[in-house]
Amino acid sequence: MTTYAIVNNSTAPELTPEWLAQTALDAQVAYDTVFAPAQGVLPVDIHVGTTDATDRVVEFVDVLDDPQALAYHTVDDKGRPVLKVGVTATRSEGGNFLDALTEAFTHEVWETEGNPYVNRYLDHSGLIPGKPDVCREIGDPVQGSGWRCGQTWMANFTLPAWEDPGDVDG
Repeated sequence: MTTYAIVNNSTAPELTPEWLAQTALDAQVAYDTVFAPAQGVLPVDIHVGTTDATDRVVEFVDVLDDPQALAYHTVDDKGRPVLKVGVTATRSEGGNFLDALTEAFTHEVWETEGNPYVNRYLDHSGLIPGKPDVCREIGDPVQGSGWRCGQTWMANFTLPAWEDPGDVDG
């Protein structure tokens, strides 16, 4: 089973241990009951804590390497997918700060599951002139929309049919 460890390396007082634990629990429920069945993938374990024996790391930080980004996923020096959520940039967007953080967090979880090493591309050569390959980012087409699971705001994601340029219904 793939495991995600959430670590808080930010100074934001709102990111209490209780909030992190509730966010992890709600994300786990959303993953297992909505995302996994829709995508045809296996359940994962999402928890707060140590990253030593985990497959993927979610890190809340004050400022990202790219200060314009709210969040992104990459690969660390151990070859593990790492998700980074920028607290300062997310706060500056306005609105409900904690909802925005969890939307950014779950957006990156969905995208990491669809493209863990950021190396999968879709061939849309017949649809996008001059740009035949599109990075597989299943959250970007519906970014900014979401739904609530428990107390946590979840990001939307596309269904597998979105990736098929010949699918007229998806």
